[in-house]
Amino acid sequence: MIFIKMTCGMGNQMFMYAFARMLQEKTHQDICLDYSDFGEYSKNHNASYNNTLKNFYLKDCKVIEERREFLDLTGDQGKEYYRLKKKLDIALQVSRISGRHFIEEQFQYEWNKKGLFFGRDGYVSVYPEAVNTKNIIAKGYWQSEKYFYHIGESLKEEFKVRSALSGKNKMLYEQICETESVCVHIRRGDYVSHGKTHCTDEYYRKAIQFIIEKHPSSVFFVFSDEINYVKKMTIFSNKTIFIEEDNPPFEDLRLMSACKHFVLSNSSFSWWAQYLARYEKKIVVAPKPWYKRILTDLNQNEWFYIGVQGTEK
Repeated sequence: MIFIKMTCGMGNQMFMYAFARMLQEKTHQDICLDYSDFGEYSKNHNASYNNTLKNFYLKDCKVIEERREFLDLTGDQGKEYYRLKKKLDIALQVSRISGRHFIEEQFQYEWNKKGLFFGRDGYVSVYPEAVNTKNIIAKGYWQSEKYFYHIGESLKEEFKVRSALSGKNKMLYEQICETESVCVHIRRGDYVSHGKTHCTDEYYRKAIQFIIEKHPSSVFFVFSDEINYVKKMTIFSNKTIFIEEDNPPFEDLRLMSACKHFVLSNSSFSWWAQYLARYEKKIVVAPKPWYKRILTDLNQNEWFYIGVQGTEK
């Protein structure tokens, strides 16, 4: 069985599931979504299985939430996983992120033979064919299309929402489909409160202007975790619709991915919205660098980039 260690919000969880699906294609094992080390839900955007991945057409997965159950199912291999994870956590504390990335790249083959996969930041080479254990345990963010590009179309089908649209969301979806719709995703929240790299107002102003120059009739649909702050931003000139519904994340993702064009924040949630979009002539504007001090492999060659970011405390 493939135990994929789940953490963070829905966008990150989607990358984790996609990585597990890649391993499944290679090894033909079942998937277990392991939330046993998830931690406090309030610190992970309250992104439980029930309000995130459960709502998609995923392949059949086992779901566990208790460490005892994980150790019962994995035995000595599970204990070895925790020993190695502890060492890697220490390595991250005493070295730069690039140092841990180097370690993960150098030792991945030996770990993979033991059924252990680690990939915190950036793309690392992995070797599913080397696994010689009954179970696989994978811990990381796995934020790269390189892991799953060959099953991308399958994933796009699996990440469709099970429930039917209704009420205000149905009306919004129809508006999005009938207009030159632009999804603007403004991520603030913990990015701002914790002083993390985030996209500035100036970045969004330039990105919106870029889209208008390409499509003067654009209608902007704005999604944010701080919508009241966003409504006060003086960056919108075309028709703008602020999404104020108290939606679960999968519902916002459905609306976002229905848009024709995108102004991204440096968020995995943003990334999946544009990835799932089916409009063939989409324009995607993104910040560069995605993060200042973290390795990433999220950038796409066909995107347009605006290099305006900042930190705020």
